[in-house]
Amino acid sequence: MDHLITLQKFTAPLKDGHIVVSYQGDSGWLTPPITWAWIEEELVITNVLDSKIPLSVGDVVIEINGESVAAYFEEVNSRISAGTKGWLNYRAEQQSLMGEKGSELNIKVGDEDIKLIRNHYPFSSATRMSDYEKINDSVFYLNLNSIAMEDIDMLLPELAKSKSIICDLRVYPRGNHGFISYLLKEKDTSDSWMQTPQNIYPDRKETTYQNANWLLPNKKPYLGDKQIIFITKGSAISYAESYMGFIKGYKLATIIGQPTAGTNGNINRFELPGGYNIRWTGMKVIKHDGSTLHGIGFLPDIYVHRTIEGVKEGRDEYLEAAIELTRK
Repeated sequence: MDHLITLQKFTAPLKDGHIVVSYQGDSGWLTPPITWAWIEEELVITNVLDSKIPLSVGDVVIEINGESVAAYFEEVNSRISAGTKGWLNYRAEQQSLMGEKGSELNIKVGDEDIKLIRNHYPFSSATRMSDYEKINDSVFYLNLNSIAMEDIDMLLPELAKSKSIICDLRVYPRGNHGFISYLLKEKDTSDSWMQTPQNIYPDRKETTYQNANWLLPNKKPYLGDKQIIFITKGSAISYAESYMGFIKGYKLATIIGQPTAGTNGNINRFELPGGYNIRWTGMKVIKHDGSTLHGIGFLPDIYVHRTIEGVKEGRDEYLEAAIELTRK
């Protein structure tokens, strides 16, 4: 365990969201039946899956294992490589809960000390949105994190009749980037946003890059004349950012939410002695305008911030903001 932590601390300063140091003996690690998230600069309980636990959604945690939340997360954050704060928080909110099966996590909420047992598989999550939903007669919602491309194709007649289409890409697409073709007025000609390093000299001297791309066609029905809204945030990484590169680069939608993870490109893997493994980004990926993606991500046109009150009320404030935008 000490060696794993040392490797994590060595790689964290690289600020590469793809970096994960793992050990084959970690497979038994679990989490308590809760989730939490940083909201309004507080650590807030976002889900409770065991009714016996005296916690409620919206409760603010003030201590973890006898130390302040800030001190506890300072240690957790020191083991995570992340290009942006959004990805750092997303990883830390998960990693901070993990531990050996049956181990305790002691937290304090208000004046009450609560003992949690790690007995759930990572990560207990709140109910997810459906794959798609007709919000009203003119607004359609697509959950790109879960909907398959064949289902999007099936929905094309409905989408073509809609005035507004809300696309949810807060995590990771389900192989459905073909949807972009219906938003393109002309075929994609961006041919160098992905670049694979070519190293033939020692110490990576005179590195050259081989261009890679998607070169997507444009397809009918053309949906780009509608109001297209994309929801995203810091948990959207890699393939999700390839997707968002087209949305931002070709100005295909209004983007709302938070900046994406700022890490993209196929990964490299390396096996270390003793059963340890490390992975990291093995490509250079830039934005379609040639500017830097790594450590920045794609920035929203309209920022949305979750609130503690919204969490208590069970509201999806990102989706609410998107729906409100369709009314303007």
